[in-house]
Amino acid sequence: MPEQVKVVPPKEKKRAPPSIPENDKKRQRTTVAMLHDKIKTLTDYVHALQFRIDKEHVYRKNLEYELSILSRYVINKEKYKS
Repeated sequence: MPEQVKVVPPKEKKRAPPSIPENDKKRQRTTVAMLHDKIKTLTDYVHALQFRIDKEHVYRKNLEYELSILSRYVINKEKYKS
């Protein structure tokens, strides 16, 4: 009978927990900077949306004005036909 070779699976390496920065102020500054960037991005989105809402409102008002002119024209035309 041939000799059997025993295969040993490799051992799993244990990972060390992530190191905590010793300087918490630096970590806090990074977090504040990230929050500041997020707030700036959200502010930009809000301004863009507000501009779009204002533009749509003006566009709607123009359409209402043009529709009222058109309806007056049609009503006046009907009056003069009769």
